[in-house]
Amino acid sequence: MYKDEDIFWYHGKLSREAAETAQTNPLTSSFAEGRPDGSFLVRESNSSTGDFVLSVLHNNDVSHFQIRRHTEDAFFSIDESTKIHGLESLIEHYVNTNGVLSDGLTLTVPVRGDAPPDNSRRHGRTNLLHRATNQGNYTIVSELLKTGYRHEAKNQNGQTAVHLASMNGKDDILRKLIEYGASVNLRDTAGYTPLHVRTRHPLQFGETTKYACQNNFPSTVRLLVQVGNANIQSRNTETGAVPLHEAASRGHKEVVKELLSLNAPVNPRDKDNQLPSHLARKSGFLECADILENYQCPSPKTHRSQWYHGTLDRQEAETIIKQFNTKDGTFLVRWSDRNKEPVLTLINESLFYNYIIRKRDDFLFIDNGPYLESLEHIVEYYSFIPDGLPTVLQTPVPPKPKPPLPEFSTIPRQKKKSLAVKSSQDILNLNESQSLKCFP
Repeated sequence: MYKDEDIFWYHGKLSREAAETAQTNPLTSSFAEGRPDGSFLVRESNSSTGDFVLSVLHNNDVSHFQIRRHTEDAFFSIDESTKIHGLESLIEHYVNTNGVLSDGLTLTVPVRGDAPPDNSRRHGRTNLLHRATNQGNYTIVSELLKTGYRHEAKNQNGQTAVHLASMNGKDDILRKLIEYGASVNLRDTAGYTPLHVRTRHPLQFGETTKYACQNNFPSTVRLLVQVGNANIQSRNTETGAVPLHEAASRGHKEVVKELLSLNAPVNPRDKDNQLPSHLARKSGFLECADILENYQCPSPKTHRSQWYHGTLDRQEAETIIKQFNTKDGTFLVRWSDRNKEPVLTLINESLFYNYIIRKRDDFLFIDNGPYLESLEHIVEYYSFIPDGLPTVLQTPVPPKPKPPLPEFSTIPRQKKKSLAVKSSQDILNLNESQSLKCFP
């Protein structure tokens, strides 16, 4: 793990030109004299809010690498295949991995600046706000926040003051932190948000390691979701478990009921395809399992007549959306003859996305999302939570109405073919003719 002095490479709102000057021009910068190959700094991206840029001196030229932020927390990547929790952990990875960014390029010596922002980091150090929160000292917490104290700073376990207040059920402190803008969706080093009902990190007491278990705090759950706007479907980065998994696996009935009342889906899946009811039953919490298995999902407020188009191929669906509205989150649902399954098509930032809606047993699902009961439940769920989609569903594209049936009075009558009326003599002649044919 890095030392504090190793991460003073952050230079804030430094422009591209200033970053290059800082490393290559000794006449205009106190940084540049004698800079070795591979010296580097990190700065804010001027073109993409929330992202950063790694500027590296290599062969007397400065290369710039975009560092992209993923999800609502501090996960970053330079290439899409390597996503790392914490900006400082990302830089440490590339310091220790030679030649990945470019042939012959190795990060060597940082251009000294400041430590990266708190909300970009995975680790930190215990500070006064952490200690006051752990002790439940509302007065000190309030006074610290009034002075602009860094409320998103993390301790050595990656926990913010919001984590600590949530784990200890200190709702008054938690509400004050939220009031001052503290995020409730940051993750600790184990990949948990404050909403996860879980076992806490080990606490060191001398030479003995002890574990303290999370208590059953339904009021804290409601505060995090309703006031803090916590992501009720936030997944643990290792297991894929959401808060309902954690509550069910520990038999916390009241928290389970609270999460369901806050519209958490009853059948989310972890990375092993386990449902909360499975975990509750495996752990012997049968009453908790019964609550989940007998839960009746609310009737959705949307209807397929608003967005279902029947059979369309991808190109037809995208054309229909373009003609209707190119606003982010515009969508329709269609039947794919190719896949023999329904498909959700939506647009976001001028790009189209198509998601197959698969069926397993009596449930429908998209990718690793929860099991849901119908297309209406699928659309309603993703209208509130993106959960892997690039945006929430916002604007449905209605299908073209079928032409109305014409009124009876306007239907043209078909003329019946009239049969010629034959005289009795004609009939007799016909019968005689047929008789002659039969009996010559």
